[in-house]
Amino acid sequence: MARVVFAPLLSEFIDTFGIGEATAGLLVTLVWVGSAAPRLPTGWLLTRVPRHHVVLGAGVVLTLASTFAAFAPGIDVLMIAAVGMGLASGVYFIAGNPLVSELFPETVGRDAASTVIMAKRDLGVISWVTRWFKRRRDGHRIRNGGGE
Repeated sequence: MARVVFAPLLSEFIDTFGIGEATAGLLVTLVWVGSAAPRLPTGWLLTRVPRHHVVLGAGVVLTLASTFAAFAPGIDVLMIAAVGMGLASGVYFIAGNPLVSELFPETVGRDAASTVIMAKRDLGVISWVTRWFKRRRDGHRIRNGGGE
């Protein structure tokens, strides 16, 4: 999740920090690089440290990095927080997924079909809501003389 949280906020970052589009792109890149970097080292770490400790550590890093991002006074602090959020996301992805399988071994693989059904349902609901808002928006423009 941390990998995609910055994308919809780029225009806000550009306005708030007075940065260009290239710097905003670098910010998103730092999150993705941070997410990719710990993948192999986390696998090695899991051979030495219990999985639940690694997940807890990733949660602590994500919490701290998110706090720094929320209160960042400038783009430099926001970039450091972005890397931290990416690192925590990458570690959690490697350590957290198998942890869930260990905690609930009787359901591994069984819920795949219900996940597909829920995804289709969610897409249908999202599509319906999007169309409803679009119709409301377009109807509002027509009633107000073309949106003026």
